[in-house]
Formats: sequence, C-alpha cells, structure tokens
Amino acid sequence: MELADIGVVYFSPHALELKKLPMLSADAIKAMFCKKDLIVFSRPDSLIQFLKEQSRENSNLLMMSSGNYDGIDLRNFAQELAQE
Repeated sequence: MELADIGVVYFSPHALELKKLPMLSADAIKAMFCKKDLIVFSRPDSLIQFLKEQSRENSNLLMMSSGNYDGIDLRNFAQELAQE
C-alpha cells in the first residue's frame, strides 16, 4: 500500500463481532498501516460509492480481501465500472 496513490481499507464490523474481536477505529487502522492519509470504510455502500467517484483513467484498481466485502457483488461492480 506504500506506493498506492490512494490507499483504502474496508473492514467489516459484523465480521469483527462474529469473531469476537474488538471494534476498530479509523485512526487505529491508519496507525496499523502507518499511513495517515488512508481512507477507511466500514460500510459496503460507502466503499462502492467512493470507488465509482474515482477517476479510472490510466489507473489500476486492486481489491484484496479475506472476506466478501459484506456481500458486494464484485462481478456486477466490475461490469458497472467497465460500462462507464
């Protein structure tokens, strides 16, 4: 993430709850990544809206996850981006 122009992290409060892990704050996540300008989301609709608003000219979008982004349909999302 160090070389990313825009760094974004999505975390699922529901997944933390299921795993009985403590809730995370945006500041804690930024500190973990040592990236003060990191953008942190915990709602899938907010993440999708943010990504749709970004310029995709001469860019790459890399999404990595250990989960499913709380049910985001990535195939549909990718098709929407390709049509814009």
